[in-house]
Amino acid sequence: MKFIFLIIFSLFLSTAGVAETPVNIKILNFNQTFSNKKLSDVIKQLSEVFGWSKVIWKSRSDYYIEGDFTITGQSFVSIIQELLESYPLEAYLYEKNKIVVIREEKLDEI
Repeated sequence: MKFIFLIIFSLFLSTAGVAETPVNIKILNFNQTFSNKKLSDVIKQLSEVFGWSKVIWKSRSDYYIEGDFTITGQSFVSIIQELLESYPLEAYLYEKNKIVVIREEKLDEI
């Protein structure tokens, strides 16, 4: 699976007409257990915990995760990477606006 993140650790976010902005990633030991949740709800909850203001779900599908599961990680980016690795989804993280966009992977990228 291929993951696309517009911001990652020491890379810069660059969009048309906007100056490059350095990315600030908080490093911590995060550990939280969830139970019987939709993937979109988990990402929304994690986004709130890490101070991201909005999640835009642009996938026709959502995924129900049955049972208890624990998410651990050192940063929001690493947690989202780990969480999405089993699903055909991409995460776009817009640092300046604190917006997370989740969409389906393009077929030519799988």
